[in-house]
Amino acid sequence: MIPKTIKRAFLGWPNFERQAEEVYKKAVQQSRLPVFYQQWGVEDSIDGRFDMLCMHIVLIMMALKSEVSGKYFNQDLFDVMFWDIENDIRLQGVGDLSVAPRMKKMFAAFNGRRLAYEKAFADNSVEQALANNVYRGRQTNSRDLADLATYMVRQKTFIESQDKNAIMRSEISFLHP
Repeated sequence: MIPKTIKRAFLGWPNFERQAEEVYKKAVQQSRLPVFYQQWGVEDSIDGRFDMLCMHIVLIMMALKSEVSGKYFNQDLFDVMFWDIENDIRLQGVGDLSVAPRMKKMFAAFNGRRLAYEKAFADNSVEQALANNVYRGRQTNSRDLADLATYMVRQKTFIESQDKNAIMRSEISFLHP
């Protein structure tokens, strides 16, 4: 695997780290809105917050996927997200030897959600994907699930309607639930 700095220096890959960090911060802020946890039954825990963050990041990545520079931005967004997560794990006092296995599980969890949400939008099964990934099969109010699914569909449409270059300049906005 060629390090990203070499790809940038010799292959001309654009650097979106600063912009990706700003978009990431906005996604974190959106994913922490109380409505998810207080009204829609998302678990207010590390796992629940990770689920909401993944959902918003995946929606952004889906919107930029077809853009020429989108794959570079998405990679920087992914890197910023997981750098922050790794930093948080270390701040919780997790030892160095335990960090890598935890990160590997979180990478897999993110990728699983990304694939599940892409498939869910392709075959109109967003509620089922959320039931499996956010509510993790636990009993939940069907209205909460429907409201979160409606929000996700509306948010996807809203993000996709925004100028992609503006998003990659960190000029993104989200719908309020």
